[in-house]
Amino acid sequence: MDEFVLGAFFGEVPGASIELSIDGDGQHRRLLPEGEARFAATFKTLSRLGDNGIPSTGVVYRRRAETLADRIPPDASPGDLAGFVAALATIVLEGAGTPVRKTRRIGLIADRLVAVGSLGNISVSSALGSHFAGLDLPGQVAFIGEIASFCLEDADVAGELSHALVRLIFEESLDHVALSERRVVLKLFARFFPDALTGFARGLTERVGRQYRLENDARSARRDARRWHEAHAGWKLIDAVLEIVWPDPGKGMGPRQRAAAVEIVRAMIAFFGGGDQAEGEEEKAAIRGSRIRRQVTDEGLESADVANVANVSVNREHVDVLASLRSAIHKLDIVLGVLDRRALFELEPNSSSDHAVRKELDELRRAIGALQLWRRELTYKRQRGEYERDASSEPRATGARIALPRMPQVKAEGLAENETAIRKIIAAAQVLVPNIS
Repeated sequence: MDEFVLGAFFGEVPGASIELSIDGDGQHRRLLPEGEARFAATFKTLSRLGDNGIPSTGVVYRRRAETLADRIPPDASPGDLAGFVAALATIVLEGAGTPVRKTRRIGLIADRLVAVGSLGNISVSSALGSHFAGLDLPGQVAFIGEIASFCLEDADVAGELSHALVRLIFEESLDHVALSERRVVLKLFARFFPDALTGFARGLTERVGRQYRLENDARSARRDARRWHEAHAGWKLIDAVLEIVWPDPGKGMGPRQRAAAVEIVRAMIAFFGGGDQAEGEEEKAAIRGSRIRRQVTDEGLESADVANVANVSVNREHVDVLASLRSAIHKLDIVLGVLDRRALFELEPNSSSDHAVRKELDELRRAIGALQLWRRELTYKRQRGEYERDASSEPRATGARIALPRMPQVKAEGLAENETAIRKIIAAAQVLVPNIS
């Protein structure tokens, strides 16, 4: 397994540690990593728009996704459980991290064992804790190996709790596993609980397949799980180059600037070992079997066919789409700034005493909400590399897809003072108002 696939076994996308759904049904769960912008965006999408074929109820169910710890067999032998816990401590000792961090992680395992093994006797737990604290790291690991089986036996005497104790220890260990330790932890789990790992892998495959393959729809399945997780390398490289050579998207980007961006990206790919992609290589790659897509940019301009070979080449069409996205986001930022100031300084001070002003403020806030949704969706497309034609009938991994309006043909220069252009953008955003109610 590569690092991306390994991450799925430890709660990262595409495996993910949190499930969101609007109906509590396993057929409509969205797998997400906790605490990322994608989580917040998906929560808003599900609460406002719903999921594929399911309207929103305003309620989103959040639950912890199944982890490896949940698969530890309830009928595992005490010897296997004790050996597994002792091996976990050994992995910490031999793994990455400072001595202080290792001491804390090993100490957490020992604390759980001692708390159960002492059967609530404070004198015993205090004596064991003092002895443990006086040992060096190898001694602490050896100490855990000596007491693990006895503590688990005591846990069973206290009420068949050995399985629950090991599960708790492993859950806490998973929260602190370093990237360099993932492979050895997974091998350890496979050695002690091979059938459990098989079951978890099958369940994980089903969960990931349901979300990222999207009910095996042929068009939806064109992206693998990695592509749903992040934009491909070529797209990200183009975006990074545009950030530097075109820092102000408010200024026009002509054909010469676009051509220069393409040449810069091509030179960088060649410099870092991708080979020199000569003119026409995109077409050759497409003939060799790359997918072809028609697309519409957010400026409403239909492009030519696009060869999906961006990981090994620079695609001129992707440069155009990214330039279009950056320009549209910039224009929305300008309009939002104007409307926010109008709402805050012109309307709100008088809204409580003037009914007409209050009504105007409510309408303005709806317009602001629609513009914010529009901007958020464009940002999502830019970050995730969604360059294909946007259609509401095509589902995506994070919830219902929104059919976005086309950006009116207005110039960014002087937009803040151009009331006519601002009204055109607000009018275009009105189709999104129902999505924010």
